[in-house]
Amino acid sequence: MSRLSASRREFLKWAGLTGAAALATACGATAAPTTAPTTVAGAATAATATAAVTATATTAAATEAAATPTLSAEAQATANAVESARATESAIPLEGLPQDPALSMTEDQLLAKMDEDKKKAASEGKTVIEWLSAWGTILSDKTQPHYWLMRDYMQQNPNVFIAYTPASAYTGAFNEVIMMRIASGDPPDVIYHYSSPVAYAARGACLQLDPLMDAHPKLKASALVPNGLAQVQWKGKTWSIPCTMSPSLVFYSEAKLKELGVPTDQDKLPQTWDDLRALSGKMTKWNGDTLAYAGFLPLAGGFTLYGQIASMGGSLWDGEKYTINSAENVDFLKYILSWLDAEYKGSIDKVNASGSWGGLYPGNAMPMGIQGIILDGFWNFAHCPPEFQYVYAKTPTAQKGQTPWNSSWPNMMFIPAKAKHPKEAFDFTAYCTIDGAKWWWNQWADVPSWKDFPADQPSKEHVARVGEEKALAIAKFARVLVNEVVMQWNSPVDDIATDELGRMLDQVLHKVTDPKTAADNAQKAIQAKLDEVSTSG
Repeated sequence: MSRLSASRREFLKWAGLTGAAALATACGATAAPTTAPTTVAGAATAATATAAVTATATTAAATEAAATPTLSAEAQATANAVESARATESAIPLEGLPQDPALSMTEDQLLAKMDEDKKKAASEGKTVIEWLSAWGTILSDKTQPHYWLMRDYMQQNPNVFIAYTPASAYTGAFNEVIMMRIASGDPPDVIYHYSSPVAYAARGACLQLDPLMDAHPKLKASALVPNGLAQVQWKGKTWSIPCTMSPSLVFYSEAKLKELGVPTDQDKLPQTWDDLRALSGKMTKWNGDTLAYAGFLPLAGGFTLYGQIASMGGSLWDGEKYTINSAENVDFLKYILSWLDAEYKGSIDKVNASGSWGGLYPGNAMPMGIQGIILDGFWNFAHCPPEFQYVYAKTPTAQKGQTPWNSSWPNMMFIPAKAKHPKEAFDFTAYCTIDGAKWWWNQWADVPSWKDFPADQPSKEHVARVGEEKALAIAKFARVLVNEVVMQWNSPVDDIATDELGRMLDQVLHKVTDPKTAADNAQKAIQAKLDEVSTSG
């Protein structure tokens, strides 16, 4: 599975980064390594293992190809279109990058050089800051922002060396890696993650950052978007810095809107969920039991659930307690179930069997021309094939005039409680969040949480895809969305809650359990875990 064909939640599940069971095991009082880490110095071992996996995968692929019947002309055309879109995705230029030897190195060469530079820095008496990242090696999977952040910071601070350790340096789930490193007594200085650090804070494994923020000349609490900062605060204290945010919004197929005679101006798009449902009904088409064209799929899954429920007047989590089985939330579940019945033959299985729904990645239904509306994260702007034309708007609400709350998936940096260089690690975190925010924005196009980041500075990634004018409009829209982010992520049992909420939705949509019972069960299970953590803490 690649990021090109998976939502972030799917990617994290595949990578073993978000499973509640893994985190619960890793965060236990006697957490111990379940797998042996492969350090940068031992990269040859990892390369050998990777080569073995690749060889196995190649053999399996060849076997599968031999057993696969010849595609029809229509199916082959679809496959060719997907591959073309993916090729375009890989070829999007990132203008303005400085000339640097790293760009001509292989990943192995760069890792070897970084290891040599680290040893030299230590011998020269420099402060070595280890940055453990959930992402992979620096020149793969669009993680180049890491390299430029480190490069610039070290140029400005010659007595500091940033030693980058990618998740790929270890086997096993990343949360297990973190707890293994913490339990070993040799934690990294700072960790970059997109899963809640509050689970670590609840177990005393995460450093409270408020004193460091108060003492820093730039990265004070007042420098960050309040809604973004709230997502990493628990019990009145700050446990992480949300370097970037990725709020959710609604994307519409411009071609389908024009086909239906629907205005494409943002203020003319559906303002309420009932309006969206009516428009979706005009789009959806079935060919027997196959969903030939989908409007909006009210499946409410993934990270966007919190924002969807809030926009309908409900709430799952307020920063202190869960209210999953409230009357408003049960009504929301009934609403999406009635939508499924009315528009999608009452069968989530028929829907799932008909296509790869959601997302604007190459290969997803919307860019392939068989879906009209999706609700997903801001990162989709940076992955949609340039030839696909869309318009976008805020999340609908129950009634006009209400706050269009959205969910945001932040990228966070936090410091283990026993880090060797907490102040220096925080200084680097501050740089990544404020002065270095341009690198995240221009190359990943996630939205900086720095409150004063210029709204008139379009992402170069967006400019390369849609041109300067549209990219500027997207940049300005982003600064509005970040102020309408709902409370999320800052629960000490967030990963467990995510799994239980997914189970609740699955049972409701498969009609295994009625909405009220499913919500009651989720509330009971999550509250029990929260009480357990609160008692042990």
